[in-house]
Amino acid sequence: MKYIEIPSTCTNMGNTFHRSFESSPGIDCRVVIKATTPPTCSFYGNDIGSSKNGANRYSGIYVPDASLSAYQSAGGAWELAEVQAKLKPIS
Repeated sequence: MKYIEIPSTCTNMGNTFHRSFESSPGIDCRVVIKATTPPTCSFYGNDIGSSKNGANRYSGIYVPDASLSAYQSAGGAWELAEVQAKLKPIS
């Protein structure tokens, strides 16, 4: 899979978004999130390390241009340096 689009109606991505591809070597997936408000992303237990590895599988996490700063300052999985490094405006 090379492209995933999350619709603008998404409000909660649960705890699997940032771990989706952690066990798939060679994945280089582009994620486009159309939600203007950052969806909630949470962790289960000690999954932070797995989440960092999962985020490194993405070539980019593209969000609405006007919402980039909202994603950069959102909590949960959004605040991981590995996720922050992947955040880019859709344009």
